[in-house]
Amino acid sequence: MRKLTVLLVILVLGFTSCGLKRDAIGEPDVLIVVADSTDWQRTRDLVQETFAQVIPTPQPEVWYNISRISPDRFTQFMDYKSILILSLLRANSPSLQFVERVFSKDLVESLRSGEVNVAKKENPWRAQQLLAIVTAPGEPAFTHVIRQRGKEVRGYFDEMFNQRQRKYLFGRYEQKRLENRLEQTYNWMVRIPRDWVILEEWPNENFFWVGRHLPIRWLGVYWEQVDEPVNVDSTTALRLRQLVSQDKYGDIRTNTDYVQVEEMTLDGRPAVRLRGLWEHEIEAKGGPFTGAAYYDPELQRLYYIDGQLFAPDMKKLVYLRQMEIIIATFTSGVNPRKTG
Repeated sequence: MRKLTVLLVILVLGFTSCGLKRDAIGEPDVLIVVADSTDWQRTRDLVQETFAQVIPTPQPEVWYNISRISPDRFTQFMDYKSILILSLLRANSPSLQFVERVFSKDLVESLRSGEVNVAKKENPWRAQQLLAIVTAPGEPAFTHVIRQRGKEVRGYFDEMFNQRQRKYLFGRYEQKRLENRLEQTYNWMVRIPRDWVILEEWPNENFFWVGRHLPIRWLGVYWEQVDEPVNVDSTTALRLRQLVSQDKYGDIRTNTDYVQVEEMTLDGRPAVRLRGLWEHEIEAKGGPFTGAAYYDPELQRLYYIDGQLFAPDMKKLVYLRQMEIIIATFTSGVNPRKTG
């Protein structure tokens, strides 16, 4: 046991390494949660609510698939992409003993005193990996910490997820020539990965549409010239989504019973994100969509950037999140700046 303890301390505290680290392993949407059975029983519902938000795809999928492991199995999972350590700091509990073995004495004292409740480290053992820890002395205090900082902690994992996916999407063979043409022709730009092809381009209708197969993914950009500033809200975003799906895609309708609305920032401007389900009006087809609407005061344009997915019998949420990463690179103006 002492050899294991020494090994863990060296591994966790000796994060700097002279050699190159191999990439972390595991599925991109799996979150390894290290917690003993008692702590997990008391925190499970809150942790799942925070990290495993349900998204209609149309079979519901969760934002992160949580895999809880006991502290004594940690070395078997330490190479995974996303690791979250939880402890209620109960005296002599397996979780507290694990935290005391793994982390420095100063950090443990800060955790036990409540001075520090959240800590994180990027790339501790593998590249593109994130380790985070959330602790609190007892269940009420833990609930308070998660309520106050849970979204922040999930954001740590989301950003690392996005970094990995950006590397995958744009690391090689990004279509820069096409991106430059879009900028010069339309005064907007979006980063386009390899293997995506133009499906339609209708300059007179202010619509551009690209996609790829395996699975089928579409990305559409639509814009309207407006005379007055627009305060983009859910009603505006949904109108644009329905216009694109029916008038541009054809025979596609939005199932308004499952629309989720979220405020966001796109190209440095307030925007509204929609997530939901689409259905084909004639054929037995459907799937998830995601999109964002915003107003560009410089060009006096109202934009809607739409992502749609058709992947029967497949998990869909990772592909949907990839499209949101692509949408997040959208920028417009007289001189659009490349983002993402």
